[in-house]
Amino acid sequence: LVDARLTGIGETNVPPEGHIIFDPPLKHYARVTDTGDICVRRLEDHKEIARVPCRHLGDIWLNGLSAGGRYLFFCAGGTNNCVWDLGKSEMVFRDLEFSGGQGMGHMADSFATAESDGSISIYDFESRKITRHPSQVSPGSMVMAMDSQGSRVACFNCQKLMVEIVEIRSGAVTASIKAPGCCGLMAWSQNGQFLAGGCRNTVYIWNVTTGELVQSRGSQDDRVLRLAF
Repeated sequence: LVDARLTGIGETNVPPEGHIIFDPPLKHYARVTDTGDICVRRLEDHKEIARVPCRHLGDIWLNGLSAGGRYLFFCAGGTNNCVWDLGKSEMVFRDLEFSGGQGMGHMADSFATAESDGSISIYDFESRKITRHPSQVSPGSMVMAMDSQGSRVACFNCQKLMVEIVEIRSGAVTASIKAPGCCGLMAWSQNGQFLAGGCRNTVYIWNVTTGELVQSRGSQDDRVLRLAF
């Protein structure tokens, strides 16, 4: 059974892609305002709880909002990635440039990236520290998602069409899964057993232990924009 609910956000026009994002528990949402700032509101009553003054940074693309509604991850000006602490009203990281993608942690209080040398870097928002771990991930792969325990990342290599599950501490590749196409999005199940991948207009779900394709579901017209279990 699908647990679904409809909640209005007081708008008649659908916000452009990248201009609105919700936290994992669906208690808060952030959206880019008409003036170019970011407004964070509670979903139940739409009361504004925080505002990020960022109109001077250029075009904004929202990437992630933490489960507690504290940290906001966004891209400014097309290239500079920033993390804002909504509780302290200050920047945690700014002007971060990545050679590949980045995977948010399940609670969205950290993210991981794959460096050009194959190492995995973890950016922790609370401590504001960056830790680099050597890994055996294939060159050119991008980190797409981090599991709920923060112990593994799912990486994708577009040239090989290969999904690789990497254990962060050891750097070992524990599973390699052939994908049917280029995946732009990935998400872990909360128990860490399954991984979903969005490839154009189709969602694929794999068992990360066996590499077996468990389910796939496609749409004729729409492409996959967000994934969550």
